[in-house]
Amino acid sequence: MGFVAHGKYDFSVQGEIIIVRAYQAWNLECVKGFIEAYKSFVLKQKLKRFGAVADLRKFEGGTPDAILCFGEISQWANDNGQIARAQVINSPLKEYTLKIPTEGKEIFPIQTFDNIPLALAWLGSLGLDVS
Repeated sequence: MGFVAHGKYDFSVQGEIIIVRAYQAWNLECVKGFIEAYKSFVLKQKLKRFGAVADLRKFEGGTPDAILCFGEISQWANDNGQIARAQVINSPLKEYTLKIPTEGKEIFPIQTFDNIPLALAWLGSLGLDVS
């Protein structure tokens, strides 16, 4: 018997950009649900290539096993057209914590910004439609 998922997220799309917003603190069950929901959302968009903006300003972190699971989604996303990720983070500690699962294993470029317009501008500079 597992735990009840703790944490929230939502998805939207803007041109060739998948925008993910994360809220609250996450446990492993939340991350597993997020991974399945993200895959489903991405596939429904039928994008040949895309970028992602992860808005993590209201994300409160997660359990150690949950944080480590974040690394699992990158290879799948790359195989399904993701070419870059922009992270919107408002805390150096949060940025450091979220680097752990992918450090040394970056599959596509990842840049960190303090607001969404800068994140979108960077993704646009990579040739993605951000409109």
